[in-house]
Amino acid sequence: DLGVEAYLGVPLITPDGDVLGALCAIDGAPHCWSDDDLQVLSDLSAIVMSEVRLREASRELAASNERLRRLADAAFEGIAVSERGRIVDGNEAFAQMFGYEPHEMIGLPAQVFVHPSEHTRIVNHQSTGFEGVYQTTGQRRDGTTFPLEVRGRMVPWGDRTVRITAMNDLTERVRQMKFVELLRATATEANEARSVDDALQACLERVAEAMHWPVGHVHLVEASDPDAPLLVASDLWHLPDPGRFEPFRAATTPLVLAPGAGLAGQVLASGQARWTTDVQTDPSFLRQDSARACGLHGGFAFPVLVGPEVVAVLEFYSSHVEAPDQPLLAVMANVGTQLGRVVERERTHALLEQRAAEIQALSLRDELTGLHNRRGFLELARQGVRLADRSLRPALVLFIDLNGMKPINDRFGHEEGDRALRAAAAALRATFRDSDVVARLGGDEFAVFAPDVGPDHEDFFRDRLQAHVAAFNDSPGDRPWRLSLSTGVTTYDPRERRPIEAMLEEADARMYEAKRLRARLGGSSPGRSGSA
Repeated sequence: DLGVEAYLGVPLITPDGDVLGALCAIDGAPHCWSDDDLQVLSDLSAIVMSEVRLREASRELAASNERLRRLADAAFEGIAVSERGRIVDGNEAFAQMFGYEPHEMIGLPAQVFVHPSEHTRIVNHQSTGFEGVYQTTGQRRDGTTFPLEVRGRMVPWGDRTVRITAMNDLTERVRQMKFVELLRATATEANEARSVDDALQACLERVAEAMHWPVGHVHLVEASDPDAPLLVASDLWHLPDPGRFEPFRAATTPLVLAPGAGLAGQVLASGQARWTTDVQTDPSFLRQDSARACGLHGGFAFPVLVGPEVVAVLEFYSSHVEAPDQPLLAVMANVGTQLGRVVERERTHALLEQRAAEIQALSLRDELTGLHNRRGFLELARQGVRLADRSLRPALVLFIDLNGMKPINDRFGHEEGDRALRAAAAALRATFRDSDVVARLGGDEFAVFAPDVGPDHEDFFRDRLQAHVAAFNDSPGDRPWRLSLSTGVTTYDPRERRPIEAMLEEADARMYEAKRLRARLGGSSPGRSGSA
């Protein structure tokens, strides 16, 4: 029916052995096909199948490239491809990180994306093929900078070699590290502060400087009526430019805020941190005129808490409109808790002082040194243990021995021995806080109960005591002996309640173990002038 008189065909076979079809030659007249004709048709079949495979490979390559492009664009890291120091490709994250449209980056030199101070290093890395991780300062299209982590590697790219660079914006990581450092520094200063005012002032400085905000202030709670607490302005300020912010300070000084009144009053009422984007447009802010005169805008405040009780409110103000920063407020909640422990410690100290006065009335002081005697120490330490149990805070118990007391008495007389005891007492008083209980137990033995600190403060107190002893020994004076103290320390853990007597025994044992170790290591013995 088709008028075909002669036919020659060869199959089209894939590399897997599948037959796709046939390549045919037909003739409407009788034709005798030669072996050469068959070979030509077979060669044409091979060419056709090569073209089919090439097109399939091209489609697969295009699909693979598209998958790789989508994968790169979905990555959180910025990824850039550069050749001879210029960008030839990059993903969406790279473009967004630096403020460009993807097509705008192509052809730009790699050093455009870092601060000018880093240009030489980047050019050197590009030219030498440096492979590794380093940190630098990125620079966006608008000129702003940010901390940048870079990982570079040279890889084959077709018939040439290109540099693949992965980048991470470290802004949030650096920010979190700054918060961690702020918490660490605040906790350290709170533990070492001698008073609540010292701790609050140190916190004002730390937070304001970390935030680069120019104004910080403390309101204190006046709670003569516990059912109606009020906030009163304190004299504690962070004002690096007092002249500029004098109108705001003057407007703050006479304030007495009820719960809910103004930013600080809202914190007093809720017990939670508060943020205002712009005090100049916040109708609840009570010092708008003075804030406007001083150019203040953003602000936040957070409470100092002892349990659920607000005892103070710290407020900070910026010269710029500031969007709410919830992570910062969470950090400030922790800072407020740390400061609350200082208030709690001072309250404990007040209770201990009151108890100490009662004990003193019962003649429980050592007459020679002015320290508590054994009975006074045990009374106050037991009171401290009860407070530690209530607050779930640790305490340290130290046992201190005046070295060489007998040689001093034997060689130089009991008057010199008394001088050594008074010198030891003075060193202990200078070393420990007002809230710590320092006592002479009898003879050459002393003890200390230090509330609200744990094992991480052992070295701190030892170093302080050693420094005071060294300062005494280096000071001028007509004395034929040197002051020397041995110390043993143990920790009171409220989760493992023990009587104070047991802790004294343990600290005593540790002190004598330290003495024995010192003797084995060749510690010095009293010389010509004795030692203490």
